[in-house]
Amino acid sequence: MGRFEDKTLESLCGEHTFSGCELIEEDGCGVCLFTLDNITYKAIEDPDDGYRSFCNDIQISEQKPNCTFPGIRVLYHMMEDDNWGCNNVLVIRDILNGKIILEVGTKNTGDYYPYCHFHYTPENMACNQSVVQTEKQ
Repeated sequence: MGRFEDKTLESLCGEHTFSGCELIEEDGCGVCLFTLDNITYKAIEDPDDGYRSFCNDIQISEQKPNCTFPGIRVLYHMMEDDNWGCNNVLVIRDILNGKIILEVGTKNTGDYYPYCHFHYTPENMACNQSVVQTEKQ
């Protein structure tokens, strides 16, 4: 596999170890770095025309996310289509609690206004649940 070989979101589906994530901006575009089975992937927003945006296929990256942690077991699957449109979004769930941790891809792909979608919710990791409960009290 080449160092910067493009990968499809679908190619990552399955059970893996997730150990890092960071949402950043580079050259005016959103970027999601995430580490899966000790390999860091980089998803980049293509802003298209100012109204529409897309998530290009992801690349293996030498750039590592600033936020790393001991690996947790996760399940990667593709988001189902909904009433608002077709989705090409990879969904990452914590295996222990089933909660969504990360979503990466393009929503509303069949619509006139598709948009790049990166959403990271680290508080949904089972290892962070006791911290979240303590902060709420």
